Amino acid sequence: MKIIRSILFTLGFIAILFTITPLFAPYEIDQFAKGNSTAFNGIFAEDTNRLDMLFTGDSESFTSFMPMRFWEKLGIKSYNIAVASQNLADGHKTINHIIQKQNPKLIVLETNQVYTNIGGLANLVDKSMTNTLANVFPILNYHDNWKQILSLQKAQSVEIKRNPLKGWRINRKENAYEGGPYMHKTLEEREIPTLNRHYLDEIVSLCKEHNIQLLLVSVPSPRNWSYEKHNGVSNYAKENQIPFLDLNLEADSMGINWQEDTYDKGDHLNIKGAEKVTKRLVEYVGQNYQIKSEYTEAEQDLWKKDFDAFIQQINP
Repeated sequence: MKIIRSILFTLGFIAILFTITPLFAPYEIDQFAKGNSTAFNGIFAEDTNRLDMLFTGDSESFTSFMPMRFWEKLGIKSYNIAVASQNLADGHKTINHIIQKQNPKLIVLETNQVYTNIGGLANLVDKSMTNTLANVFPILNYHDNWKQILSLQKAQSVEIKRNPLKGWRINRKENAYEGGPYMHKTLEEREIPTLNRHYLDEIVSLCKEHNIQLLLVSVPSPRNWSYEKHNGVSNYAKENQIPFLDLNLEADSMGINWQEDTYDKGDHLNIKGAEKVTKRLVEYVGQNYQIKSEYTEAEQDLWKKDFDAFIQQINP
């Protein structure tokens, strides 16, 4: 009898969740946008299958790669879908979701996340189960919306609007790196952790399946990068026939000034450093890829307005 009562209680609880969940979920929202920043969510305001290039990674990516410069110099429509502290498991999930709505010709993956800890198998399984349940029951993500419910208001929508920075984040602060040279040539290799390698393999397979070219890029970061990590990623890239551009080795030739081009002592680049990295990457993409974005007249007008807004934001 107790077993029957438990089953009935569970079924009743699930039925209640299904009933009240719509009250807690935002209106007309791509559910993947929940929990992400306004900068990231701007991609959902872009027309379907009109972006030709994506940047992914963690904060090293979204502080370094400026998509509007690719539009200005190469006419390429792109977006930076990097997420702070993102590991490769989450990165794979992000890419897999975005390419359901976009058909990029090239994805640039910043490699700091290649060494970001994913956690043990138990943590990974637990996270996977949590994400699955949250997708079925948005109430698990929006439980704080009970105040709107009590006042007979619908839950707040996540803000989704065009973003002229296309996912890049501005930081003008200057906080110098004083540590000196950090890329000391060696044959030693920092091995890519097993789970990280698995999800990097998954990203590579996903790109091949969708006929997307993949480019691995390391941005200058004395706090995060080393020659050992360079060797680890370089060997992986060679094994999988993927181009790899390590800009830590080109910091001097790009004119990176560690007194002025970082806002947190060599962890991330500020706007000055981002301009230099983006200039180099624009040059590399222009020389090595044949990417041409197509435009309707309306799109031309939209991107021109986005670029004007971009210029205003970087030159206040």
